[in-house]
Amino acid sequence: MKIQTFKGWLNEAAAPVPSTMIEDGLEIVQGLVDRGIDPKVAAALAGNMWQESKFDPAVRPESATYVGLIQWGDYLGKKQGPGARKTNLITKPNWKDREVQLDYIKNELDGAYKSVVPAVMSAPTIQKAAEIVARKYEGCADPTNPNRLNSAAQLYSEWNALNQTKPAFDPAQVDQATDDSAWGDPETTQQ
Repeated sequence: MKIQTFKGWLNEAAAPVPSTMIEDGLEIVQGLVDRGIDPKVAAALAGNMWQESKFDPAVRPESATYVGLIQWGDYLGKKQGPGARKTNLITKPNWKDREVQLDYIKNELDGAYKSVVPAVMSAPTIQKAAEIVARKYEGCADPTNPNRLNSAAQLYSEWNALNQTKPAFDPAQVDQATDDSAWGDPETTQQ
């Protein structure tokens, strides 16, 4: 459950991304949005990234079983994952760079994981969206972990607060000084 006050989140369990790292998470959400990914999908992905890598694309060396923001691996449980994901990532120049990994995510969502986006978009809550990402895109062992679900909700809420559409300026709504000199001075009547 998301608990929020006007001053912010009430406790770390509800807002697992600390204030010192929230900017990194929002940059990841924005980076995905800039690549054409819906903010809901982007926040669901970023919530999973917080759980997996704490937003550090170079968290593990290429010799590790899982690497990068999403902790890509070549195996999902006992079966081989689609296209040897880790191997495909680490063959890219500068694979430890966040922008390279965001491009990689976009490429996967446009290709082998195309069905994930509509499933995430149809989720009734951002927490459910993060769970769908965990199950269908990441393939993790704990898709309902509250840390990943609440991280996604926190990032989505923060990103939306920063990106609210500002109403267009409407001059008819503003009192403006008017030049009444063409009408002459007002007449006064005395009784």
